[in-house]
Amino acid sequence: MNRLTSAWLNRDLVQGRLRQGRAGISRVWARLRRDPVLEARMVADALQGAVQARYGRHLAQAEWRMRRIARGC
Repeated sequence: MNRLTSAWLNRDLVQGRLRQGRAGISRVWARLRRDPVLEARMVADALQGAVQARYGRHLAQAEWRMRRIARGC
């Protein structure tokens, strides 16, 4: 793996973890407001962040993978 590839993977890792953190905070807010729709969105957002951080994928690729998982493919 060259430096450029490594830098992109690190960037995706950081972005994914930030997305997970923001989703966690928003999920707590949704629980306080008793808003199940917002809470479900934040769970999905946290999962997308986990996919992005784990596999080093860009956001669009992570969303595509999540849709594929949801369909059961």
